Amino acid sequence: MKLKPQIAFALMFAALFSLAPLSGCLEDIQRTIDPYYDIDSMYAIDNQTQFSIHYGYDISNQEGNATIRLMFPTGATKSAGATVKSLAGNPTAEWFIEGEVSRSVYVNYSGTQTLKIFEDANVSIQAAKSAKPGYLGDQYFNESTWLIMPSHPQIKALSAQILAGSTDATAYESARLIFKWLKENTIYKISASQLPTSPLDTLQIGGGDCDDLSFLYISLCKAAGIPARFVSGYIVRETGLEAHAWVEFYAGGWIPVEAAGIGGQDSGLDWELNGNFGVFHPDHVALFTDDGSNASLSIYSNVKLYYFTQKATIEQIEEGTITVPESAKLVIYKDGHREIKAADWEPEFSFKFW
Repeated sequence: MKLKPQIAFALMFAALFSLAPLSGCLEDIQRTIDPYYDIDSMYAIDNQTQFSIHYGYDISNQEGNATIRLMFPTGATKSAGATVKSLAGNPTAEWFIEGEVSRSVYVNYSGTQTLKIFEDANVSIQAAKSAKPGYLGDQYFNESTWLIMPSHPQIKALSAQILAGSTDATAYESARLIFKWLKENTIYKISASQLPTSPLDTLQIGGGDCDDLSFLYISLCKAAGIPARFVSGYIVRETGLEAHAWVEFYAGGWIPVEAAGIGGQDSGLDWELNGNFGVFHPDHVALFTDDGSNASLSIYSNVKLYYFTQKATIEQIEEGTITVPESAKLVIYKDGHREIKAADWEPEFSFKFW
């Protein structure tokens, strides 16, 4: 008598599981019959973007002289008359405009960027400290406003508490533990002030904007001996440009982290840990990167700078276009490693009935 395929499969499945404890191969059998056995989670993610950005100022009704500066990515083009110099290590275009004049100064930049995943290179905290000693200290916005405070007793105590019991963790693992704490204990909220908030105030409030959360995360990393730096620029959306800030920490190379995100206890921690830690998102365009000095940090909020000796009418230009991003699938395995797959990828079902 022939069994129906469904009944045959059920009996075979039961037989295999009844024999597995005797053979010690239950895990292998489960992996064979369940194509998702080794996979913890999967997420849709943008793999590649093509974009074009245009930013600067429209100036009219000017009286006197003006100096205008715009930081720019390598490869960008500038409107006529720009002198290129370095501002705290960042390429900067400067225009000096004399007399009564109306004109536009701007930067154009376009390119293609691809998603990149950064995994643990097994670099110790001590090795990271030795490689980048200039990215470990306190930094202030001005002499009365400290924004990165790894030496503060409260920051040092919290960093040590987060990493308690993880004395053998690599720089990458330690930075991830600090990131996990940040996501579980803070929320993203738009700041009412135009000025940055100190890490101590962000702790007290329990949240902040992308600048505030980045400064807190950098402070906690540095307190643990992990070099870290502040980055600001744009996210290119289909609707235009969005000013943004993020962090890079050093663990054999500079590794990006999205300190700002949904945050909070019920916000999708798995996505935050796997989609926003150690991931370069291709819609991010950096204009300013902190060099670890006070001089660098004091200009962070002035990626675009202008000075007039008298007065003028000035309108900011921020325009961007992006193609429909190429989608992919971010696969997180149970052993912790991540892979980028095609958007339509699914694990293969390898069980055979013959």
